[in-house]
Amino acid sequence: MPNISTMKQRKRPTTQGSSNGQDNSGQGFNSSSAYSSSAAIHTSTTTSTSSSSSTPSFSSSTVPPKTTAKTTNKPKAGSKGDAKSGLKPAHSQTMLLELLLTVTRSSLVIVTPLVAGMILRVAPSMMEPLYGSIFIEEGFLEYSLFSVSVGVVLAIAYTLLLNKRKDSPAATTLSPLTTAATVGTTLLTAEDQQAAQATAVGLRKDAGLRRGIVVSLDLCALVFASAFLTTHVMFKHSGEFGPWRGPHLTQFVLAYPLLALLGFANTLACVLRSYERVHVRTWISCVLIQVGAILGLTLVVFQMAPQGQNCPRVYSAAILIAVISSLHKLLAFIHGEVALPDERLESRRKPQTASSRASLAMSFIPLVLVLALTAQNVTRNPQCQTTVVKAHNPVNGNYTILARNESVTGGLGVGVASGSLIQHGLLVDVVEIDPAVLDFATDYFDWPTPNEKFIQDGRQFIRNAPEGKYDYVIHDVFTGGGVPPSLFSLEALHDIQRIMRPDGVLALNMVGSENPIKAQALNSVRHTLHTAFKHVVAFKESPDDDDAYQNIVFFAAHFQDWALKTPYDPTKGELILDRNNTLNGMQ
Repeated sequence: MPNISTMKQRKRPTTQGSSNGQDNSGQGFNSSSAYSSSAAIHTSTTTSTSSSSSTPSFSSSTVPPKTTAKTTNKPKAGSKGDAKSGLKPAHSQTMLLELLLTVTRSSLVIVTPLVAGMILRVAPSMMEPLYGSIFIEEGFLEYSLFSVSVGVVLAIAYTLLLNKRKDSPAATTLSPLTTAATVGTTLLTAEDQQAAQATAVGLRKDAGLRRGIVVSLDLCALVFASAFLTTHVMFKHSGEFGPWRGPHLTQFVLAYPLLALLGFANTLACVLRSYERVHVRTWISCVLIQVGAILGLTLVVFQMAPQGQNCPRVYSAAILIAVISSLHKLLAFIHGEVALPDERLESRRKPQTASSRASLAMSFIPLVLVLALTAQNVTRNPQCQTTVVKAHNPVNGNYTILARNESVTGGLGVGVASGSLIQHGLLVDVVEIDPAVLDFATDYFDWPTPNEKFIQDGRQFIRNAPEGKYDYVIHDVFTGGGVPPSLFSLEALHDIQRIMRPDGVLALNMVGSENPIKAQALNSVRHTLHTAFKHVVAFKESPDDDDAYQNIVFFAAHFQDWALKTPYDPTKGELILDRNNTLNGMQ
């Protein structure tokens, strides 16, 4: 039989209206008075001899014997809405701030941009050097946005399912034992029962939302922590699906589910809890601020974090998410709700029993798994080692790795071209975005010291370099799978023209094919070069196979020339041969 406990309450004036904070039309009122109907109700789990299910436990106010009392809660002075008039609570900045500063919403505004911005950087770089820097241009951002949308749709469906369960007869009707329950001479009135029903339903919905958020965060942490294992397995099969579908297949176990889970968690966080009675304008403002802050901060993180080793970033994100999820569980255990604790939530505290403590301990299993996976990869996974370990050099291998470092570009340059020019006495300035390439070229390939070296993005350098400084510009930015597109645009070529002397020459290297089906990139680069420069000539690496991808070098110049006014006519003039060389006579 359910527990019915009593608590003394200061007698208040009785008025017409319902005790659960709603009038006959069902409209809510201001946030101050909306919590008192649940302030005299708490939940506990008891086991009945006739049923194994848990039944909510309700408190009622003590009234004179054999008397039923109808009470209503008086709104605070200055409130904009009340139950009697049916007015909705007015929009206010204070209510909006209360919505934004809940633990769930504020923590997700911080965590989501850090994780999303980082994964948008890390996921494409984990495809290097096979796919180079082209993957992020081949639908990755579009698929990422679609993944977030899927998470939002699933969260909306989940919320509708919770509401459907809330409106079902089983959820809105108290058991006969509870309806007829008495304590001495105290009876629950019909309005008290209605208030108890509404509060119990609200508690169940809030618990469902909370459970959805922490489960999605736990799954995010586990996907991150197992990223290198799952991508390693999928990468073996991605080649079977080609250079476009293969990388996306790998991301279906990394970036896409992570972004969908983040969309799911943030959508649930935007849903109003049962104790949050606010104007619809206030709620819409909260959602817009939440979404705007997340999108803006994600863009900032994406732009600020182009470099860095993948392993530390992935494991840091996994641990951060797991810790945030664990804190949510701990707050829910202590306060019964994931919100900033205050007097409105005091009645929602759950009784801390041995069973609930055991459940809390079990809920930390995802955090333990994340820490275990991190430790295993940091200590045993060769991919995450910053130095050469035994696993990098197998016994039967035909080469020996001397040093290794994680590159931010997948570049393959060791300074052959620049080193040759330096050895011939030319003053050479070198621009390299990846410091690891410069270090290894110096330490292991005897790269001579250049005139100047700049560790920065090439596009930024040509935009800011002095005008008319260079006789030659060698443009070789192939990363192993593609090229950075920003260095091949017409605007970039104009910047290169600006820093060249009038008689300067540009040498530009790319990989392409003359096969009409594969020649789109080659034709576009050729067209852009001919638009920017007056003189362009190209050479390919080998004449053997026109269909194959191979190195192609363009030489381009913009010096002035004075072409002949008369066009070439093959019918005029003689063919000069050794046996009949009459050139002296012509002159």
